[in-house]
Amino acid sequence: MKKLTFIATLVVSIFTVNSVKAQSNISKAQPMELSAPDDNEPDHFESFKDQLNLTPEQKAKIKAIREKHSTERNELKAKLKALRETERAEISEVLTPEQRALVKEKMEKRKAEREAIKENRPNGGRPGPKHK
Repeated sequence: MKKLTFIATLVVSIFTVNSVKAQSNISKAQPMELSAPDDNEPDHFESFKDQLNLTPEQKAKIKAIREKHSTERNELKAKLKALRETERAEISEVLTPEQRALVKEKMEKRKAEREAIKENRPNGGRPGPKHK
């Protein structure tokens, strides 16, 4: 969790620094909302558990473990989403209108790329075994 937050912060920071360097005239501008990434990220364990050849007993135990932690996992996901939104809003306040437009353009492009990848995947866009 901490690693994911660190990586997300690092990526946003690098992008912000590069955007600021690209603009020599930084002015105070109205903040804009930056869209959040798709929070329907796949469950990485679910994507490969079929390859583990689990016994029925293992499947039952794993299901119970995942159910036990599901509430906490969902709460953490919600907190992370809120943190991302707050961070984006604060960063947006620092950027010029031109920089915000560039960020928006880049984010829309990335979103379209992710959607294209999802559309080309079997299993409804969720990652899974490469070969069955």
